[in-house]
Amino acid sequence: MKVDSYRCLNDVFLDYRASNLLRCFAPLSGWKHCLKSMIVLLEDPSKQYRSYKLDIENSIMSSIQFVRQKHDDTEHVKNDNPVKRDQHTKDEYLSYKENIKNSIMTLERFVKQKFSDIGEKLKVCMQTLYTHLPTSLIPFEEMKKIPIAIDLLTSLESSLSKAKLKQTLDDYADGESIFDCLGRPY
Repeated sequence: MKVDSYRCLNDVFLDYRASNLLRCFAPLSGWKHCLKSMIVLLEDPSKQYRSYKLDIENSIMSSIQFVRQKHDDTEHVKNDNPVKRDQHTKDEYLSYKENIKNSIMTLERFVKQKFSDIGEKLKVCMQTLYTHLPTSLIPFEEMKKIPIAIDLLTSLESSLSKAKLKQTLDDYADGESIFDCLGRPY
């Protein structure tokens, strides 16, 4: 039947629909998780950003251990100048640390990127629910709201991408939401 060559034809097969719905109802990655993640991001972006920076700091520490292990593993290779080897290790570490610091996103970029990532997953889940969820499980009036919600999410993402947000954590009051910041000029 060459079902795979026709994209929309897959939608009628139960296995395909069930596997898509299963992804949407997964507890750690489904639509509820995405929605909660979006709410947390919008309500307190500074908390999310602090967590992001802490994760990076923790990865730097584990990288130090990696560099040490790397040089311990190669120690069996004859090296007649240990001072030079130690300086190389220090230079390598400082270079690595500088690269990590340069790769840290600004608060504004972090919020926009995180919103975009979560938003895309949420849109996919909503579209999947709209397409594959049996209409006997949810009232038709509620199903008609899903495309509207997707459009609103897209509109909010567009507004957020054009907005100039605060640049540092010091500019945010604890618990201040994105919506508190969107209307203010900075």
